[in-house]
Amino acid sequence: MSKGEQHKDDPGNGEEISFEEFIDEDNAAGQVDLSAKVKKLKAQLSACQKEKQDNLLGWQRSRADYANLQNDFDKRKQSFVKLGTEAVVVDLLSVIDSFRLAFADPSWSSAPADWRTGIERVCQQLITALEQHGLARIEAEGKPFNPVYHESVGFIPTDSADNDQVVLEVVKDGYLLDDKVIRAAQVKIGMFKQ
Repeated sequence: MSKGEQHKDDPGNGEEISFEEFIDEDNAAGQVDLSAKVKKLKAQLSACQKEKQDNLLGWQRSRADYANLQNDFDKRKQSFVKLGTEAVVVDLLSVIDSFRLAFADPSWSSAPADWRTGIERVCQQLITALEQHGLARIEAEGKPFNPVYHESVGFIPTDSADNDQVVLEVVKDGYLLDDKVIRAAQVKIGMFKQ
């Protein structure tokens, strides 16, 4: 039995065999041509490296696609939440308008004081709750007319040039929700006449 055969059969025998001796034994036995074997192994190694690189790039693309998908999903979720919040807030603005109309009614002052105070507190709680969700009243009176924030429903003649195109009366309050106009303030603006 040759040295290489002993090594293959008994790896724990303590004898070492070099790669060259192993290859020479194979060549001596007429099993494989060394240059053909090396070419084949190089081709296999190259194919494995290409497959590894393709798999790595595919994995990286998949990971990036998943991160983009997750970000897109989060943005859509936030926009749906904002749309839902906006719809509810817009509906509740009519309730606030109703409270304000009741407070402006002449018979309001003849109602019992405790009762008026309670209703006013309920209205303020509603406003405070909406403010905590991003609602803000548009300050309009005394400001220059801005069609982004104001909707003109009439004019008030004025003798002062300083009041020309200035909001002189707010008919209905306007509101912002997270810096987005959800209802423009209905206003009357000054019109200077010489």
